[in-house]
Amino acid sequence: MTVIAGLIITLAIPLIDVIWGRYLRANPPAFGSGRFSFRTKRAKKDEEVWAFANNLFAHMIMVTGVNTGIAATIFYFGALVITGDDNWAAASLSLFAVQAVCILIVYRITDFMVRKIYRPADAGADTGPEEKAELKRPESQADHTEEQR
Repeated sequence: MTVIAGLIITLAIPLIDVIWGRYLRANPPAFGSGRFSFRTKRAKKDEEVWAFANNLFAHMIMVTGVNTGIAATIFYFGALVITGDDNWAAASLSLFAVQAVCILIVYRITDFMVRKIYRPADAGADTGPEEKAELKRPESQADHTEEQR
């Protein structure tokens, strides 16, 4: 019975992730609202960004739930085989903590993707590393380096 309790604890977060992701995909939150939506300052600036961020977050959280559920089950039973049935609580609680951290990682990845795809209008065009170095360097240093060449 204790092994089953450990398995339930191990699969709690992945199951919540899958349910949460399916809910967000089936019922996308309205612009600027939604208690369990992806709400950052950047996502709340524009409806298009909001829709993209919440759709991406819902998809990623659902995929993370499925993948961590499979991996957690394998690692849980592997830990029971290696350490014996006496350590079921330690195995399930450590997997529970790792899965909670995975949710934070998904949040940060979603924020990074939104930032990467939806840059502010004043960000300007991409410049190469040489151009960035020249733009940051004061004129007195630029003249000095040209004289050295």
